[in-house]
Amino acid sequence: MSTNPRVLLSLPMFPFDAANGAAQSQRTIAEMLSGQGFPVRVVANTVSARGKGHASGQIDPLSALRANGIEPTILDRPRRFHFIRAGVDFEVVDTGPAGVADWEKAHGRAFSARLEGAIDSFHPDTVFAFTASANDRARNGYARRKGARIVFALRHSQHLDPALLRTMDTILTPCQYTTDQCLAVSGLASTPMPVPLDWDQVRSEERDPIFFLIVNPGLEKGLMLIVRLADELGKRRPDIPLLIVESRSGTGHLLKAAAAGGIDLAKHENIMISGPVAAPKHLFTPAKVLLMPSLDEQAGRTAAEALVNGVPPIVSNRGGLAETAGDGGLVVDIPESITTALRVPVERSVIEPWLALIERFEDDAAYLAEWSERAHASAHRFHPSRLAPLYADFFRQAAR
Repeated sequence: MSTNPRVLLSLPMFPFDAANGAAQSQRTIAEMLSGQGFPVRVVANTVSARGKGHASGQIDPLSALRANGIEPTILDRPRRFHFIRAGVDFEVVDTGPAGVADWEKAHGRAFSARLEGAIDSFHPDTVFAFTASANDRARNGYARRKGARIVFALRHSQHLDPALLRTMDTILTPCQYTTDQCLAVSGLASTPMPVPLDWDQVRSEERDPIFFLIVNPGLEKGLMLIVRLADELGKRRPDIPLLIVESRSGTGHLLKAAAAGGIDLAKHENIMISGPVAAPKHLFTPAKVLLMPSLDEQAGRTAAEALVNGVPPIVSNRGGLAETAGDGGLVVDIPESITTALRVPVERSVIEPWLALIERFEDDAAYLAEWSERAHASAHRFHPSRLAPLYADFFRQAAR
């Protein structure tokens, strides 16, 4: 019998949603702990981060599971999928077409019942949570009354709420930046740990670097910089191909933002727009350089994924992006006046440093090769062989 603490992950998201980096991180942690000899269970649902009404549609959970080599047992009342992967026992409640904002109304009770049932039968020492609605707090309260300690994954700026954080027993963050924010806001200590990655899902074996890549063109990701950057690149260097990939945010946001500034991106033949991918590795097969002009980013998982593929990330100086990129990426300052409240494209001067780096990477093969090697070297920080023992030690301490 294992002497490691028993860990139950409360995951009200689909564990195999490529658009949800946080859900992927939580699942990867669960699988790493199992590999370190921890008994681990996951109670999840099929809610997609894309949300209801996303242009690319909702995820078909059964097809997504099968695409990951999983043939689940389908149970009823409520409908749910059961399977074991990497030693982790998964139970996924089917929430149908419901999105992030409305799944609780129709399926919240069923999810809570399955979670409480798992707590009663599994007797976890810790419950690992990363969402923080009123219902989530009630679920955490049930777990605590049953003797479990609550470990909270602090991955979003909206969760920097002292009242919320003080209800947790232990707080885990994805970088030192978030740990510093947590302390400043709440006075509470937290533990920074590098973003966990499933390298099988992240690393592309068929690299053909062509495009400068932008993922998830939403407001928090620097939408108003992306619009101006794409337009100016199309005018100045129509020979440089730019690929914009939907994730949580669809192309509707991009085109609407462009129209607000009187910009027609459709006229630029060097700009390609793609729907969401099934796994992160598909992003990087055609990627030469990653562009992340994010305005609100606690860590920036996509930057870490780029490093694994030898794709140099050019990132903003916001949040934990510079920390995640490390020695393998380049950091560009964005004026403090540029915030997510901005609803028109930024001035050309703001994106000039980005354009200069893009041109350098396109025109100087030796420069690209140098930074690709640096990206590969920097990726070792995220390798499972290094992170799994660290996460195991963290959860042993948390259970105490």
